[in-house]
Amino acid sequence: MLKLKKYNQTLYNFSEFNSSQKKFLVISIILLVVLGQLAITLYLPSMPNMVSYFKTDNLHIQLTLTLYLAGYGISQFFYGPLSDIYGRRLVILVGLSIFFIANLLAVFATTFGVFLSSRILQGIGIGCGDTMGRAILCDCFKANEFVMAACYIGLAATITPMIAPVIGGYIEVFFNWRANFIFILLSGMIVMSIIFINLPETKSKENASKINFFEIAMNYWYILRHRTFLTFFLPGLVSFVGETVYNIISPFLIQQQLKWGPVAFGWFTVIPVIGLVIGTFIVYFLNHRISYTKMVFSGVCIMSIAGITMLIFSLMGYFNILIIVGPMLVFMIGVGITYPNTNLGALTPFATTAGVAGALQGGLQMVLGGLFGTFLAHLHIETPFSLALILAVFSLGILIAFINLANLSFFKKMK
Repeated sequence: MLKLKKYNQTLYNFSEFNSSQKKFLVISIILLVVLGQLAITLYLPSMPNMVSYFKTDNLHIQLTLTLYLAGYGISQFFYGPLSDIYGRRLVILVGLSIFFIANLLAVFATTFGVFLSSRILQGIGIGCGDTMGRAILCDCFKANEFVMAACYIGLAATITPMIAPVIGGYIEVFFNWRANFIFILLSGMIVMSIIFINLPETKSKENASKINFFEIAMNYWYILRHRTFLTFFLPGLVSFVGETVYNIISPFLIQQQLKWGPVAFGWFTVIPVIGLVIGTFIVYFLNHRISYTKMVFSGVCIMSIAGITMLIFSLMGYFNILIIVGPMLVFMIGVGITYPNTNLGALTPFATTAGVAGALQGGLQMVLGGLFGTFLAHLHIETPFSLALILAVFSLGILIAFINLANLSFFKKMK
């Protein structure tokens, strides 16, 4: 049996990994994904107070999240192809090194410009996590095994947005916003140490290739035009945009307009994430019975219902914490069902170029989500009606697109 060794850089084929080694690979992916989410959600309760510290406005503080996402997304376009050439391990270590340097800048930032730059650099660094996670899954897990691994990753990763805002709220109350980034810095150091010592290379030597930027561009163009990729990319996009919009609007909606404090905001954030956990469990138990296409369709339907429900209450003039977190809980159930299945559906046709396909999928979601969030921030629309309208319109639009792309032979012969 093959054993994991320290500093192991040998190239393996997925069939050479036994079950215990695959479990460690899943744990490694979880650590990378959690670290990226920690940098998104831990400081959310601090956002209103950061406005005062940096003597700026809500828009500029919201940009620290949306531009982080943009950097996160753009970097994936480079990490994916480079990992197909140089392997997953080296790319992960380079990305985590950049993330470490960026966190040092954030911790010691005294001006908003330096802090914003550190956030962009953080996103560029940790962008390796999602891309390499998808690529490693494609390297080592096939078919239902892929979905099961994605479920474990999704379930474990949901703990972060559930717990992080609560921790961040208490850190903000007892310390300040800077302490949140010290927490992220220390977490990054731990993850980097574990990855450096234990993570083997998963990219098969037979599939290694030489760098060719023209070929990379053509691969991106080919994948982007592929009907199957688009069919599953769009539902994943609405899942990500919905979460992003909520993260941008909710700190100011709940703390400034509804007058709840940072700790209360952190606890309220737990409620939508419970929906994500429920959705992930649904996929876990129904994975072998229902096709991933039907799962995606069901998930987007649930998201649409949640958005419409919130919109109706907003139009009726209701505005309280239940009107915000209740529909968001339902929306996140849909996200939990949709997201792991979109990963499988979008990447299945591209087994030999999983790094490129994963980079395009994750990168585009992050970039488009970040750009859309930046656009919303400039509009200063921090109202429950705005949140509800965005969720409802996006979900319904993607549902219609998904039905058309899936050819609504759909209910009869979904694969």
